[in-house]
Amino acid sequence: MNRTQSQINSVLRIELVGHMITDQSWDGFSHQHDFEELVYVMKGAIVCHCGEKQVALTKGQMMIVLRNTLHQITADEPSSFLYVGFKSNLADLTHCMMQRLDCEQDPNLLVLKTELEEIAQRVFSGNGSFSDYVPQIMSAMIPAIGGMGKAKEEESAKIILSNQIKQYIKHHFQQPIRVDEIAAGLYHSPHYLGNVFSAVNGITIKEYVMQFKMQKAIALLQSDKRSVTEVAALLGYESPHYFSKCFKNYYGFSPSSLKRKDAVQ
Repeated sequence: MNRTQSQINSVLRIELVGHMITDQSWDGFSHQHDFEELVYVMKGAIVCHCGEKQVALTKGQMMIVLRNTLHQITADEPSSFLYVGFKSNLADLTHCMMQRLDCEQDPNLLVLKTELEEIAQRVFSGNGSFSDYVPQIMSAMIPAIGGMGKAKEEESAKIILSNQIKQYIKHHFQQPIRVDEIAAGLYHSPHYLGNVFSAVNGITIKEYVMQFKMQKAIALLQSDKRSVTEVAALLGYESPHYFSKCFKNYYGFSPSSLKRKDAVQ
């Protein structure tokens, strides 16, 4: 096992760079660090255990283990992997813990993967040690780790915007709801708003509005003594006939039949 330690700068500090070659079967000891650890498999396959979670990595795959997380790495076949311990103020990496990172889908991760492989080949060929290449590792890690943080920030912003849309619908369900009105109230274009909401929820805003109103309709029809016409008006439908049509398309039966059923019961 080879390792080196080096402090780089206030943005990204490399705490540990090392390489492990395992035998046919190998069980590492359970341990934790006060820094994040990136693990990259160069040969064979390993399993990282963290409590009840297990992540299997094969050649070309990597993951990040958060600081102060008790973990253990095992291998059932001859394997080798690089590990880079680091501290960074560029990103919140919580979402990356204990999952495989998709290098092929992220250009920055692919660059980091290529750089690690090239450095390993140089070291294995006798051209220096890992400590000689810490600056190169750092330069490849900064955009990779920073990119994760940016993606996380964008993801959080989309979730917040999606929740704002839901809040708007919740407070305006008693009137007709139009996407362009929501967009104007949230200072975004209708197209952008629709794309964000669909990406987060898997359904369109229009579908969510229908879902929300239909669930309200069932509750109103079953718990109140209001007529179908009154419920339609409460939900912002100008026409009771159109409300009944929407209701039947959604549930497969008419609101009046539901009222009759409740009356019998």
